Amino acid sequence: MVGLEWLRVEAASEALLQPGFSGAPVFVEELEGAVGVVVTRNTVNGRASYAVPMNVISRSNSVVRNILDQSPLAWVDTAPRSLRAEIITSARSLIRDRTRDFVGRQFVFDAIDNELERAAAGYVMIKGEPGIGKSAASLADRRGYLHHFNVFSDNIRSPDAFLANACAQVISKYELPYGTVPASATKNSNMLFALLEQASQRPENLQSKIVLLVDALDEAKEPDPGVNRLYLPRRLPDRCFVVATIRSNVKEHLILDQRLASIEISETSAQNEADIRAYIAAFLDRNRADISKLPGYDKLDKTAFTDTLWAKSEGNFMYLHVVLDAVLKKQIGLSDVANPDILPSGLMGYYERHWQLMHSPDRAKRRGLQEPVICFLALAKKAVPAEVISEWMNDSHHFERVDTRAVEDLLDDEWAQFVHKEPGTPDSYRLYHRSFLEFLEKKVPLNRYGAMMAAAMGDKIDWE
Repeated sequence: MVGLEWLRVEAASEALLQPGFSGAPVFVEELEGAVGVVVTRNTVNGRASYAVPMNVISRSNSVVRNILDQSPLAWVDTAPRSLRAEIITSARSLIRDRTRDFVGRQFVFDAIDNELERAAAGYVMIKGEPGIGKSAASLADRRGYLHHFNVFSDNIRSPDAFLANACAQVISKYELPYGTVPASATKNSNMLFALLEQASQRPENLQSKIVLLVDALDEAKEPDPGVNRLYLPRRLPDRCFVVATIRSNVKEHLILDQRLASIEISETSAQNEADIRAYIAAFLDRNRADISKLPGYDKLDKTAFTDTLWAKSEGNFMYLHVVLDAVLKKQIGLSDVANPDILPSGLMGYYERHWQLMHSPDRAKRRGLQEPVICFLALAKKAVPAEVISEWMNDSHHFERVDTRAVEDLLDDEWAQFVHKEPGTPDSYRLYHRSFLEFLEKKVPLNRYGAMMAAAMGDKIDWE
């Protein structure tokens, strides 16, 4: 059966492993392990079975692909269905997105490893400006750590969501004897502490560390006075660690007994400069075919280009993300990078420039389409399709009727740099980063748009 391929994969990829298909492994005597899976399905001629090689199934089934690739995060895909309901699986898409162009940060990883090596247990805080979340995503991707990503725009920011997610992951990864997450798990940190302790005391884990990544603590809900954000435990069991990222100058709301050395990612440090230069070089190399077709490429001085972007970025990776994307899309010319009138310094300066460019001379278009589309999206509690935004606008009765296609075109073109598009049927959208929401809050009365959305939905919504 080796080499046999079934090319008529008509069933949905996830159905290949669902009840109704046998899923029996195919073994070949001279080879170790299963080389394929028996798939049984209904056909017009009755039930039929096919031997499908693993590599064929892996092309259409991410679960099999991750297991075959021995991904450090394969344990998420093999979690029992009763636990997967609590695990925030959308984090896999976020991790892929944030690690796609990731470079550098070795100095951060080394500092974390030093703390894990010297301490019995505790918290390591990573502090910096927008963009530091890529470090947490990279650690999850490379090392398969337990992980929780707070995402303001998706409303993944509550203690309940964190505790259910973290507890389900601990049970699944360390194969603890629980069929589901205990009902009491989200009331406080007691169950999370107990599960971490049970995992750490298993014989196979006595010589290893258990690490839980918590990204974007600043995007988590602020707790009541004296209560830890996300109900994080005040202390951790032996050999258990929490590595958390938080923006600089944001109050932690954490009372901890085992606080380890914090890691400050200074935007002006030599390490950060080296990482930014490496990021720009990797971008130019990765997109050489497209960039070489841009006007002015024949005169491009890569060293000067890199020097200019390093200076204008003020050490901020989010700035590089939006600017280099604009260069690739011909919204900013290669020769314009050094022009302060076209490309200002700093992330907020860039947001301001784009905001002014988006202010169409057509006042009706600006107020009736451009501004409300991005403002409604900014207020959405999770990623939403363009159709939902058009419905909110139309049902609010504050704007001329708008077509879904017009909203899609705006999000895919004029606002594309600041929007994350999640493929699906249909595609969904959310703001790429909270820093743009903070910019919008200073430019427009978002509460007014919130009231419009509430009226459109026919319900009272808390816009805090």
